[in-house]
Amino acid sequence: MREQLETPIAHRVITSPLGRLFHSRLFERFKIASVDTELRVLRARAAADLAGKDVDAFLDELGVTGSIDDSLDEKIAEALASHNDAMGEYDLIAAKWDDLFWGDSESTVDERTRLEKERRDVGTRWISPRQTFNFLTKTGLVEVVDFDVPDPASALDRWAAVDDAEVYGPPDTLPEVEVSRTIRGPGTREYLVRFPSPSAYVDDMAYARVCEPADSSEGASFPTLVFCTGLAMACDTIEYWTEEGYVGRALAPRGYRVVLPIPP
Repeated sequence: MREQLETPIAHRVITSPLGRLFHSRLFERFKIASVDTELRVLRARAAADLAGKDVDAFLDELGVTGSIDDSLDEKIAEALASHNDAMGEYDLIAAKWDDLFWGDSESTVDERTRLEKERRDVGTRWISPRQTFNFLTKTGLVEVVDFDVPDPASALDRWAAVDDAEVYGPPDTLPEVEVSRTIRGPGTREYLVRFPSPSAYVDDMAYARVCEPADSSEGASFPTLVFCTGLAMACDTIEYWTEEGYVGRALAPRGYRVVLPIPP
């Protein structure tokens, strides 16, 4: 069967006539009211990523200093075990994904597209574990954010002497860009590019997802748009990446190449 990535249901609903319901003051109030809960869940998930199945380490990551009762301890242990399973499943699929997209293993576009679906499905369960950690948002154990932030004077002292070009300027030598194998999107030909980060402040590989017209070939020339999103986004680790749906997969079928950098 011919494999192809599909437009996520969430995007189809939002961009349909039914999506007009989301452009209302009532939904806006509902969404704003839920932001604190969402951020608490994400903080719990981040702490669980570091703590594994260790309840004490998890509480330490959240800055919890007091004791908790046995029933809550048991619920946290169960949540950590479930989350650890999801993270482990993602790691296994991601390792296979890396090999097919960047390694020496031979594969077809259908095999890679099928694996991409699996990776993003499992990634959604790992990165957005609302059901796993939602109970913690009512315990008072999880603050919305880590409020241990530097004061303005300290921040100014740290960065005042740093030249803007050092942070935002292009590197003296452009890094070599590596191109992955392709997958088949909804009306698109998609692949990734990566290169060593030239930034002195982000010591990692830089990645971007590229969307082109479905019938394009390697090396084809198109008007190119580089569209940057915000920081700390899950992007193509999860099923629905908003910029991908609204920009990449909207413009590529019209004859554009869209490059979506994946932020740190």
